[in-house]
Amino acid sequence: MQAIGSDGDEATMNAIAVSFTSESFVNLLCASHKKENIEYKLKEMKSATPVIRHIVSDIFGTNVDSMLYQKGLIDSETTSEFDSRLRDLKTTWDHLVPTFHAWFVSNESEKFKSHLIKAVTDQAQLDGHFSNNRVESTNNNVKDWVGRSGKVTLPVFNRKVEEYVTCQQQEFEMAIYANGPYDLASTHIYLRKERHIWNGLNAEERKQVIKQFWKSNVQGRKLLDKYLGNLLEEMFEKAEGLLQSQDSILKTPGFEGVYVRHSQKIENVEPHLVTAVKTSGKIKCNNCSVYTALKICAHSIAAGEFYGCLKKFIEWRKKEKHDVDTTNLLIGGIRSGMKGKVKKPRRGGRTPLDKSKPTLVEERRPMVQGSIQTTLDAIDHLDKAEEPFDIIYLFQTRAILCFGCGVKFNREKEQNELVVRHFCEREFTIHGVKKCKSQYAYFHFQVTCIKKKKCRALTKHNLQLPQKQKNHFTPTGKR
Repeated sequence: MQAIGSDGDEATMNAIAVSFTSESFVNLLCASHKKENIEYKLKEMKSATPVIRHIVSDIFGTNVDSMLYQKGLIDSETTSEFDSRLRDLKTTWDHLVPTFHAWFVSNESEKFKSHLIKAVTDQAQLDGHFSNNRVESTNNNVKDWVGRSGKVTLPVFNRKVEEYVTCQQQEFEMAIYANGPYDLASTHIYLRKERHIWNGLNAEERKQVIKQFWKSNVQGRKLLDKYLGNLLEEMFEKAEGLLQSQDSILKTPGFEGVYVRHSQKIENVEPHLVTAVKTSGKIKCNNCSVYTALKICAHSIAAGEFYGCLKKFIEWRKKEKHDVDTTNLLIGGIRSGMKGKVKKPRRGGRTPLDKSKPTLVEERRPMVQGSIQTTLDAIDHLDKAEEPFDIIYLFQTRAILCFGCGVKFNREKEQNELVVRHFCEREFTIHGVKKCKSQYAYFHFQVTCIKKKKCRALTKHNLQLPQKQKNHFTPTGKR
């Protein structure tokens, strides 16, 4: 056992301490729970919402946008780095919330260094912060299935859980004959039985097909040897189509890489960022289940031809020793850009973690590094500053409608177009009751769309172009 994770519950922590020696495992705490606890503490200290957002970002980092991540205290790679960065934040925190820094040092700093920072999660061989959101999500799904009354006997509970597991297995198996909420990935399409064929099978024949389905996730190399020829042929055909299709490959000035968009038949999916190391021939395709499993995909092949290093990439892949992850390919679902999991309404639960990873990472600096007066001016700006209008690409968002004109964005045609993003208060109605919530609104890149809403005046002073977008424009365009 390498690690144990929990939400910090005192009884659970005591049980772990009694049952295991600390040298035999890494003890992790859920970052999501810790974030909620710190937000609650800041509210207890009567902190303003912008101040809470700023301090939480200092601690847990923040996604500036879909491309840039600013590291927080939790991303410290050593305890000494954590202590140093915490000292640097004292001036800012003392003027934002006078007692918070002292409270954090006394109550939280040791917990972060022992259970939360990157040095600890690296030791546990985790990629990113630990969270038990998945466990709690499963727990909520089970509660929905069993019932939330709490008045369930153990035998009934066991029977209900068995039914739930069986239901999930049946949903997976329905992908064999192209039914249900899942679909097979293209690499496992050989398992497909068309509906008329499936209907013609007897009970024993269906059992054999299902048995082959469940065995396919452990056959690994044999499957690759048997089907790699057809799979590679399919990849090269897709890559050729991408190269011939207009706007399928987009240069990304500012950092090494190109965006390779999906087929035009697939909407509302961000393109893949593909990077290349031309000296070694290695090409990497981000957030691609096929590449994760095989270290080669249509996107990387297209990018290799685009870069002019396809031959080197093929040679690199032949030398690369990689165990084929067929489980990652078996149920294509959302990651393969095919049929997504059907969303079932349920009550309660935690907000899902955002699995997409920004491409660029930078250090988050303390807001204030000067005199007290400078600090006070910065705090005043933090409380009173109005949110700017950001210019970003549509594919960097999940926007559906223009907040101004109300027209639906055309993802197929406008995927690489610029839109305007603004953080503002939005009104909506639930069961006849009007409510307000501060969140991002998206507009077409047109003044008329923005003027249709009661946003503050759009001027050249509050129109903001993120740094990585600036690299895409000429000096005249930036002005």
